[in-house]
Amino acid sequence: MEIKRFSEYTNDEQKQLLMHWWHYYGKLPVTLAEIEEFMEILDSDINLIKNTALIAYAKGETSQDLVVAIRNGIKEQFFDQVREISTTLEFEDYEEELEKHFISEMVRTINNPEESKPMSLETILATIMQLEGKSSPLTSENVINIYKECLLRENEVKDNEPLVDFLMAEGIMAVTVFNAERLSARKDDIVSMIDELANLEEGISFLTLCMDKNGRQWTGDHRVMDLLIQLGIGIDYLSYCLPRDMWKVFPGQMPYLIKGKEKEEIIGNKPHEFKKLRDEIFKKKDTK
Repeated sequence: MEIKRFSEYTNDEQKQLLMHWWHYYGKLPVTLAEIEEFMEILDSDINLIKNTALIAYAKGETSQDLVVAIRNGIKEQFFDQVREISTTLEFEDYEEELEKHFISEMVRTINNPEESKPMSLETILATIMQLEGKSSPLTSENVINIYKECLLRENEVKDNEPLVDFLMAEGIMAVTVFNAERLSARKDDIVSMIDELANLEEGISFLTLCMDKNGRQWTGDHRVMDLLIQLGIGIDYLSYCLPRDMWKVFPGQMPYLIKGKEKEEIIGNKPHEFKKLRDEIFKKKDTK
């Protein structure tokens, strides 16, 4: 195959490039049903798959996130993110150059395929569990749904202050106020998700939080990772190894997190304590 612009290839050649990306650069074995579902998407919207591949390529990732999204039934949410990214000015500015490098890499490996490497035992076992319906509780969808469920609702807030017992969690990108009762009710689910992560007893970087203990990338979205952190901090099961003003010593200036002991009971703060706790958090953030 020769290197051309994507638009200069025939429809069949475009599909060949993207099928090569799907198979050759994937990290998970796929079922026939998943291949057929991918082909249906490819037939209906080839540009959507091309943009998916370009975004993954730019992030140094593979087709694995798409496989996981299809497998977990969240492909629409996944493609919504792809559409959002592909309409940004940043993506449009770099799309042509990114496409050139992507096609060059695809054509090189189509013409000169490298010897495939065997998967690790952990990856094989994790895949078997997923295909048998024993999927991990740690998914982007589960994190987002539990996070939304535990947020304060409109009728629980007045004048920007809670009317019910609450718990406050300082994430990396945001500070969230949860309904203490609902967060406590989902404690076991939050613990089970966090327990899917490896080496949290010793402390791990936020940058590696996207990988679970089986070597599976459960999300590629830093925002979702931050939601999981806030849920963990909310139930006092996760904490930062060092305060925010010390994060600059870590790789990428991203914090390390460590897991503590599971609390038998989660006790919320009373509404009259909100102002004091809020001011303490934001005072610390303003001085950093």
